[in-house]
Amino acid sequence: MGFPAVITQSRELKKITDGVLENLHRLSISLRPATLDHLGLISALRQHTEMIRTQHHLNIQFEVVGEIERLPTEVETAIYRIVQEALTNIVRHANATHADVLLERKKDSIIVIIEDDGIGFDPNNKAINHLGLVGIHERATMLGGAITLESSPHHGSTIKLEVPWQFES
Repeated sequence: MGFPAVITQSRELKKITDGVLENLHRLSISLRPATLDHLGLISALRQHTEMIRTQHHLNIQFEVVGEIERLPTEVETAIYRIVQEALTNIVRHANATHADVLLERKKDSIIVIIEDDGIGFDPNNKAINHLGLVGIHERATMLGGAITLESSPHHGSTIKLEVPWQFES
């Protein structure tokens, strides 16, 4: 096979790979836990935190402040996935004994805070696998929201999501 044929095949392979990655990205965004459809965001998060407590023996508290009615599907899914990813990171990496999840409705925003008493990390350390944090940031951006991450070695971690309240019914 000559050099031009290799280039042509490489370009075709790149197109196929890009298509597969785009489809995977769309699929991951569209995935929605059935509990969200049946129970709503608060009940789904309560159920998930209880599952984490039971399976991983993590003392975890879930609290809701303010009235939070049903949100648009994509908003509920993104918030659920952000909390899910943050708790997965706590279980896998933090060696925490306690975690808190707070969901709060303020006048102009929804606030989600996930914090733990684990070993923490240096968020600026490039050697740390930040794939989960990248997904959290992408979901927050998709909602028009912002993520704040606070962590330092031996002092736990806090993730705060703030999403503008623009979902009046």
